[in-house]
Amino acid sequence: MRFIKFVVLVCFIVFGIMILNIIHKNKVVYDKKNMVRPFSYNDILYCANGEVKSLASLSFTTSFDNLSNLFNIDRNIIYNNILKKDINIHENNAEVNVFISDKKIDQITLNITNNIDMSLENIFKNLDNNNIALEIERIEDSNGDNLAEIYTHYGDKYKLVITKTKDDLSIDYVNLKIN
Repeated sequence: MRFIKFVVLVCFIVFGIMILNIIHKNKVVYDKKNMVRPFSYNDILYCANGEVKSLASLSFTTSFDNLSNLFNIDRNIIYNNILKKDINIHENNAEVNVFISDKKIDQITLNITNNIDMSLENIFKNLDNNNIALEIERIEDSNGDNLAEIYTHYGDKYKLVITKTKDDLSIDYVNLKIN
């Protein structure tokens, strides 16, 4: 009888060690994924050679596998969809939306509701440093009060639209290239 109890105890210990080992391996893999896909961004726009290359670390050439990992969604569900994710910009809440057709990313939109002026200033500084000029349009109400400011820039394959209202800042990176 004691031998049977000893064997059962040893089986429980071995089984417990196996479960802890599996949990430990999965935790390490999860930690590595979080390290390679950051959720906090300091540079909202990435520019190079006088062109805007990405918005919130996403570009039109981002692979569907990378999007699948970033948004934690099955790759087959990505097509013809709008992916949404809450992210942090300068430690403030923001939301990124990615509009996807069946073959490419059509648009990336970033909505910021906190520290609008600081975010806009950083965007303007980045664009100025890369010699990217913006066209501005102001929308006013009947009293002459400013309702919105719309800044646009056209590249060969994209359009950048920045819309600032009193409570919201929206940056749209629109793919103009037709495949």
